[in-house]
Amino acid sequence: MPSIEISNLYFLNRYPQNSVGLFTFLLYLPLGIILLLLRVIVGIQVLVFGYILPDVPVVQKLLSKLLCATLGITIDVENLDKQENVQVYVSNYVTPFDQLVVHLQTGSVTPGKTFFNSLLSTAFGVRFFGLNSSTNFNNFKKSIATTITERTVPIHFQPESKQTNGRAILKFKTWPFGLCSQVQPVCIEVNRPFLDIKVSAFDSAYWTDTMIYLFSPCTNYKLRFLPTVAKMNLPESEFAEKVRQDIANGLKVELSEYSASDLLEWEKRIRDVLRREREEMQQRPSTSNVPTSNVEVQRMARQVKEVLPMVPFNTICTDLMKTWNVDQTITNILEGHVSYTPEIVPSSTSSSSSQPSVVNVTTSSSKHKATKQDPFCTAASSFGKSAQERMLSFQDRKQQLIESARQRYIEKHGLNIVGSS
Repeated sequence: MPSIEISNLYFLNRYPQNSVGLFTFLLYLPLGIILLLLRVIVGIQVLVFGYILPDVPVVQKLLSKLLCATLGITIDVENLDKQENVQVYVSNYVTPFDQLVVHLQTGSVTPGKTFFNSLLSTAFGVRFFGLNSSTNFNNFKKSIATTITERTVPIHFQPESKQTNGRAILKFKTWPFGLCSQVQPVCIEVNRPFLDIKVSAFDSAYWTDTMIYLFSPCTNYKLRFLPTVAKMNLPESEFAEKVRQDIANGLKVELSEYSASDLLEWEKRIRDVLRREREEMQQRPSTSNVPTSNVEVQRMARQVKEVLPMVPFNTICTDLMKTWNVDQTITNILEGHVSYTPEIVPSSTSSSSSQPSVVNVTTSSSKHKATKQDPFCTAASSFGKSAQERMLSFQDRKQQLIESARQRYIEKHGLNIVGSS
């Protein structure tokens, strides 16, 4: 079983969800719009230069630097002393412009579609090796192998073949590892230090990601070169897995059992579900029922329900349709961002009692009383005199509720977790 959910491999929300991040974004918005317009003007000029200037290495390098400056990309390099003069670099896949950053540092090109013309393609770190719908894939691989053998230009592969948020490494496509005998792994990490806007989000388009690059103050890339890996007598699959393990260790993330095709299939299924639900909502604009036909939402909702049985199922589904994340929904409920009326939950502490115990939750607008046997009763013994005392009391009660929910989940599933009571 995969140890990470597919939904956790995406940024489902591009913009900050907390109040501080949202406030910072709103403050930056006017400046961001001005920066976007200026960078669009500069970007158009860079593209024009790409058409009229000669296709020579000096111009290619100049254009690459101008493109990085236009997109607000900054690059930090770790373990630069480990960078070797190899013909193949392999990295993880986290943004639409990974190949541009690696190209600027190593001079390598990534097999892909051409950007307008040869000069602009090379400036973006992309080279067209003749692959299209009518081209035999073996001829495509032969063209790349010839480039590697003749040491014409280094090649940069991203064998995941699907962009993720970097929380895990997908299964690698193995065919690139049959074209070479040695590769250098490169770890790519990305962050936006001044503004919490994700580089990409679920179902986002290439042009919208580019607009966000132009809007953001800067996007910082961190490249980490790892020791080279020799193929020796390993099969392609084992060679690919060894490189994948090295990159995962370098990034301190886990290996995923999903492949790019699994993610594409999941995206297709989610789009179909969302499309059907939009159609249903258009047909029933006045309905207040939660669309719970989504199998994925129902499955995640049951997980939340096991931890927080007092929360109505429809309420859980409503928040999951916004977050698509079990942990985030549980946090939203515990922190009071989701309003609901607690449900009656049968007591599990006494087998002799035939009366159900009511799980009560205290809110700022009402007071509830619960029995001492109720593990979810976190009512304070007294009302704090100061705001600081009330906040400390709230944090303490929140922690008690989380621990009670966790213990209930462990007992229900018979888990043996070290450190649990």
